[in-house]
Amino acid sequence: MDSAEPTSRSRSRPSRWANRATGRHALDAEPGRRFAGLFAWVLGRHTIAIVDRVHALMAGVHAGYALLLVALLLVAQPPSPQTLIGAACLLAASGSVLLGARAGRRRLPQDAREAALLLAAGALLDAPSGVEFVLLLSAGNAALYHRLLGRVITLALFGLALMGPSLVTGAAPDLAMGWSLPRFVVVVVVFGFVADVARFAERRLVEEQLLGSARTTLTAGLDVDGMGGVLATVAHDLVARLGPRGGDRAVCVTLLLDGGRLRVSGSSDGGATVPTGLVVDRPPSGPLADASDSRSGGAPASDQGSTGAHALDHLLGPGWWATALPLAAGGASLGALLIAAPTGIDPSRPSALDVLLTEAALALDARRQEAERARREQLLHTVLAESSDLVLVLDHDLVVRYASPAVAQLGWAAEHLEGQDLTWLLHPDDRLQASTSLREVVDSPGSRRTFEARVRDARGHWHVLETVATDHRGDPELRGILLNSRAITERKALEDQLALQAHTDSLTGLLNRTSFEDRVGATLEAWRAWHPPPAVLYIDLDNLKQVNDAYGHWAGDELLSAVAQRLRASTRGGDAVSRLGGDEFAVLLTQANRATVERVADRVLSGIRNGPIGPGHPRPEASMGVAIARPGWTVTQLLQAADAAMYEVKRAGKGTWRHYDDALPSPQDQSALLTDLGLAIEHDDITVHYQPLVSLPGRDWVAVEALARWTHSERGAVPPAEFVHLAERAGLISDLGRRVLSRGLADLARWRTAGVTAGLQVNVSGTQLLAPNLVEEVALALERAGVPPSALTLEITETTLIQNVDRTREALDSLRALGVRLSIDDFGAGYAGLGYLRDLPVDELKIDRSYIASLGHSHEGTSLVRTVVDLAHVLGLEIVAEGVEHEPQARTLIEMGCTRAQGFLFGGPTAEGPPPERGGEEHSAADAGAQEEEARARQEEGGARQEEGGARQETGRTRTP
Repeated sequence: MDSAEPTSRSRSRPSRWANRATGRHALDAEPGRRFAGLFAWVLGRHTIAIVDRVHALMAGVHAGYALLLVALLLVAQPPSPQTLIGAACLLAASGSVLLGARAGRRRLPQDAREAALLLAAGALLDAPSGVEFVLLLSAGNAALYHRLLGRVITLALFGLALMGPSLVTGAAPDLAMGWSLPRFVVVVVVFGFVADVARFAERRLVEEQLLGSARTTLTAGLDVDGMGGVLATVAHDLVARLGPRGGDRAVCVTLLLDGGRLRVSGSSDGGATVPTGLVVDRPPSGPLADASDSRSGGAPASDQGSTGAHALDHLLGPGWWATALPLAAGGASLGALLIAAPTGIDPSRPSALDVLLTEAALALDARRQEAERARREQLLHTVLAESSDLVLVLDHDLVVRYASPAVAQLGWAAEHLEGQDLTWLLHPDDRLQASTSLREVVDSPGSRRTFEARVRDARGHWHVLETVATDHRGDPELRGILLNSRAITERKALEDQLALQAHTDSLTGLLNRTSFEDRVGATLEAWRAWHPPPAVLYIDLDNLKQVNDAYGHWAGDELLSAVAQRLRASTRGGDAVSRLGGDEFAVLLTQANRATVERVADRVLSGIRNGPIGPGHPRPEASMGVAIARPGWTVTQLLQAADAAMYEVKRAGKGTWRHYDDALPSPQDQSALLTDLGLAIEHDDITVHYQPLVSLPGRDWVAVEALARWTHSERGAVPPAEFVHLAERAGLISDLGRRVLSRGLADLARWRTAGVTAGLQVNVSGTQLLAPNLVEEVALALERAGVPPSALTLEITETTLIQNVDRTREALDSLRALGVRLSIDDFGAGYAGLGYLRDLPVDELKIDRSYIASLGHSHEGTSLVRTVVDLAHVLGLEIVAEGVEHEPQARTLIEMGCTRAQGFLFGGPTAEGPPPERGGEEHSAADAGAQEEEARARQEEGGARQEEGGARQETGRTRTP
């Protein structure tokens, strides 16, 4: 509080005019004396000087006139004792007036003494008019020092002195004396008015001095406690100089809110010392509670109350009365100013305190905001300095105003980037997209955009950054467009690899079935009748089984890779070549008439048979069917037509190709099959087979996957991929899914009764997942079967997950809330993206069989599988490898940390359920060898279309329920 010392206390002289009334009874608060205030305002700062001169002049006139009167009396008549005594009384009264004027104060006893002296002078001297004039001067002089009551007493005293001689002698007052009393009243009123003007001016001068000093000090860069000390000291000066008698004994304490409590920020030294920094709890009621109420912005309080008394006792000791005045700015309470005085002294406040409190509150609020702004700026600077993200602040012209130290990761210095246009750092192919996103943020206040762009480093290399641009032009600390960028080069490379794997065959690099069907569908949609129709070549290798038997599966893989290369060489640049799965390939021809199709078919078949793939190996042989699209055909119909032509070639002897014609089963036959499928679902002719999921390395059955099977009354076993696709196309997939779920849960309940602990996994199609009543159907099926939700896992293909992100997430959250487990099936086939996968409420990840097939054959494929396994571990997901068919694949997966697997190595789909429980130690090496032989035998049955159709469904676009 030392900073508050240079106040008006040390530079203002004691004033004869200072008003010792309280603020509530001050001149400016009295309606009857507002004219005095107006008069003082007109005279301004000269008011006091003018009144001082009037007062001195009156005292001088009084003394001079008294001397003149005495001299005239002594000259006019011979001196007598009576005259000398009267003259002495007159001169004594004048001396009293001079002494009072010099002292600057006057009290009623002095008035009584002067009245008595003048009464004696009037009785002894024979000069009634002269004595009357002196009495008028004395009455006016006395009126300058008194308030209303004092002036009345003064008028009475000097009136008695005027009438005293007549009263003493018993003579009746003359007519002139009767007119003297009104003159006395006028003189007292006029000179009292002059005193009021002086007092008002004195108060205003004191207020201006104190408030001006406070205003200068509050804006001088003090901290919060320094400001609190200034407020307390100036408030004490105002109370002491303009407040009630004894106001110099008052104590003023500044209390500021600090975390819901009141902290002493400064105090005066008017009789008690309150240490700065002392913290007291804000009482629930009383003056401090009312004035520091943060909800109301503070309210004046002058009643003490018990809790207020406790707070005052804690601060000052017992026996104090207080007024608490609120400190508030912007509708929010900052604290309170406590004006306390010992018992018996009214702690009322001068009106200037209101101005002081307002200015102090504004200064405190500004200082707090400045401190908060500095704290936020320091925090922002620290965060930006420590963050590994690249942070830039741009102006509306996309010029860099600030660059964080993290730009050093790109080899740039922050100073080098500041002042530069951002777009010169961007790759030319990405500038338009990035600039568009940034302009959208500039044109939409408060908006946010996310985009990816390649950014050049100082060495000229490109890095992929994911950037979030946010408009912070309204933020006083930033005042620009904030860019928060993170390098995602490695992630993008991995995602690109996953995307490539999702759309291509891992062994041959050709399009997979999903991508090929998409390409065929797009071609059919774009085809116009006046253009040559597209055509499909459907190719099946005739001797892959023999190569596998004679030379091993590695030779079969080499054969497939060689055929893929020969297909690329035999087709045109715009043709699409695909490996559909197993030993099947397809070629899409566009903009080719019939003759061109036939030439390409001959060239393709010749290219496949162009010599052996290695020394001692047989040359590849193939059968091929050709189908040219017809108006109204769908992708499925076109592929089925080419497939039917290829089977006719195989039936007739293999090794050639033929066109599809009407003699073969037409695609329209599928309509009849669709009708039969609807009847089969309705009549409960769909059966459910179960394929095991085993633990690694123990190979215990941990779950079974429910797979739909249909045996047609005429066609026999229909491939699952075929009838599931028909069910989706006809809107029967939900009915089919309910059938599989109900049967699977019923069987699971029966197995659990027998002591089997394996869970059940059921596939859910995209149509089912987005159905509004899926959760209710699953809950009802669980309740009917009496199976806990945790025993059921619903599998959703990755392709389904990315089709409708928002609705998919909502459905998954609802299913998760029900208690069932969720699994992403065929991960890698649909390319959901790592960021999306992280946010999904799933429990399990099933690696697509195309990745597992590459184990041991491709270093890249093996690395990708390892990456997916590690990713699942990081995300806390159970990992399942699909399509495990060989023992080396299982060993590799165990080394990678994969804990579950599924495939023909462990068993294919069967109508039987899980075997009786047994420990993992019972699975000997002989068991593993037997399982691998069984898997190999199943693969060797690839020539039988019925069994192969059951396996081909695993690579189709739609997962079989």
